[in-house]
Amino acid sequence: MNSERETMSGTINNGVERILRGASISMGLLLSVALVGAFAGPALGAVIDVELHAPATVINNQPFSVEMWFVADDSPLEWVLADVNLEWDLTLTYLNRVDNPALAFGSVTTAPADPGDVGDEMRWSATSSLTGDPLPADVTPGTLVTTFEFRPEILDPADLPVDLTIDVVAEPAQGPDTVIVDEFYTNLTGLLGSTTVHVVPEPGTAGLLLVGGLLVAGMRRRRQS
Repeated sequence: MNSERETMSGTINNGVERILRGASISMGLLLSVALVGAFAGPALGAVIDVELHAPATVINNQPFSVEMWFVADDSPLEWVLADVNLEWDLTLTYLNRVDNPALAFGSVTTAPADPGDVGDEMRWSATSSLTGDPLPADVTPGTLVTTFEFRPEILDPADLPVDLTIDVVAEPAQGPDTVIVDEFYTNLTGLLGSTTVHVVPEPGTAGLLLVGGLLVAGMRRRRQS
């Protein structure tokens, strides 16, 4: 009888353990990264820096890619949840295209940084994998975690060329703070980077501006003569 009870108890315990393990994985996936900041304290020791890489020069009205890299400062680290906030000038329009290599979940939400503004702030939230297994962040040059696509929309060609900056911000006007955590909810957030692109006119627009400038200069010379 005792043997049967022990066998039944072991079977129940194994079943409960499997249920709890499955529930743990499910909860890990359902847990909003928005709550991570409440559990993660200040980053101490080794950290993961967030870097943005983009072309130095881009053409107005032409899409270009901005890569986000996680860079461990000392030795490779592993992370499971991330919430990263980006802000940019209103003249830089975010296109709804994101490439999240090796991620099970990566979502993007946009919100105004200030009341009345539209689309100048973005929050990228990610879970490392369906099973909760962590992903690496290597030391320099780091690990590419996602690629965003932007397109500059400068309506007045006279405003070109112009420099536009995209920043990773720690505390956005809306939503949770930027944070990266490991499987123990340890805060690994390090330095937050930015990138600046130099926007130049489209080739056809530049030619029209040049011709227009020459015509104006010619008219001025004729008037002076």
